[in-house]
Amino acid sequence: MTEFCYVGVNAHLINVMTGERDTVGSCVSVDDYLQDKYDLEAAAGNKYVLTPAIDRGDKPALANLRRKLQCTYPQTLLLLTGEQRHWLTGKRRFLEDAQRLLLEQFITTPIELVPDTGEAAVIGAETWHSEAVLRAVGKRLC
Repeated sequence: MTEFCYVGVNAHLINVMTGERDTVGSCVSVDDYLQDKYDLEAAAGNKYVLTPAIDRGDKPALANLRRKLQCTYPQTLLLLTGEQRHWLTGKRRFLEDAQRLLLEQFITTPIELVPDTGEAAVIGAETWHSEAVLRAVGKRLC
């Protein structure tokens, strides 16, 4: 993605209430920067995580998840319990993209706010296609 190769300043943002100045790099749109800032403020010190919305009794959903991640049933069940449920973490907009890509694979996931992400895999702009998202979730198995 060539826009990530650009170097420079996209904008200087001034908070008219506090006088605080933010500089937005050229690889980030102003809208994305502001959305990240608002999401961080809304989190109030918590972290965003993507978790599974799959019930252990839903055999078709378990089979689909196992097939997509190319793992065993015990590993699949492990991803649905305890801290292993925290699959991915990062900026909310990246998690929303991952959520959409997983839904295209028939894997439903909510985004939750938690105080501790545990061992959740951190994602960024590199997870722009479904295979990258599935690989990031699969890292939870190692």
